[in-house]
Amino acid sequence: MNTSGEDAKGGVTPLKYGDNAGELVDLAQFILKECPRLRLHGLMTIGSLSESLSSDENNDFRTLIAARDALQALLGNDTKEKWGDGEGKLLLSMGMSSDFEEALKVGSDIVRVGTGIFGGRKTKEEAKSS
Repeated sequence: MNTSGEDAKGGVTPLKYGDNAGELVDLAQFILKECPRLRLHGLMTIGSLSESLSSDENNDFRTLIAARDALQALLGNDTKEKWGDGEGKLLLSMGMSSDFEEALKVGSDIVRVGTGIFGGRKTKEEAKSS
């Protein structure tokens, strides 16, 4: 999900509580109805770097949490065995090496810390020259 609204990032537009239409709803309903071999486990965001480095609460994380809550309410309990963890909870994947601690504090189920473990990736130019 593009929680930061940055043009350089892909992803569907966040859903707000009370909304019953939008890209996220369309995608979730398509997966549930048309893709029997797929399971909608949760939502993921890579927020803006400025939010990640901010000392305040991360707005991108709050946006993803709100979208998850809204989508769960919309999907309803009668179909909960078909999505998320099977108990009516969509997982959240948010937080990277620079902000994973904050992500865990606010409820992230999955964090991505590859840079923290393996170091930074080579740029495209560096990869071409090696």
